[in-house]
Amino acid sequence: EAFTITVLDANDAPVITSNSGGSTASINVDENTSAVTTITSTDADASATATYSISGTDVDDFTIDSSSGVLTFTSAPNHESPTDSNSDNQYIVTVTVTDNTSLTNTQTITITVADLNEAPAITSNSGGSTASISVDENTSAITIITATDEDASATATYSISGTDVDDF
Repeated sequence: EAFTITVLDANDAPVITSNSGGSTASINVDENTSAVTTITSTDADASATATYSISGTDVDDFTIDSSSGVLTFTSAPNHESPTDSNSDNQYIVTVTVTDNTSLTNTQTITITVADLNEAPAITSNSGGSTASISVDENTSAITIITATDEDASATATYSISGTDVDDF
């Protein structure tokens, strides 16, 4: 007896391939930058279109381009002032890829913000890179220079340079 067997194509869910694939991933990013990663996926169904979305504990700190999968911070994080749910510089977000038949795959990503050594900022005389000061004649005291540094372990040292450096 002869049989005809027809193999039907089953719809396959998309698979996240970025960040080593899998259901979880860990990423380290430098503070003061917005870029995190680009989510990529594959789908055995050639006609499938991927759409990306995010959810999770720290979702409000991120945006994702639903077409390209580009994941970014809504505002560049500052290691010294974390906005994550635990204030520990580890942000958690779940990325979902959905195909055009509503099948999904997720990846929970832990993003750790690295501390960078930041330059001190001069805060005296209105701050900034220039200042103008008026002093009375026959006075040797001009101003007190103050600076702040977000890196708690930093110790400030001061020096002067310029055309009239020998007068000070």
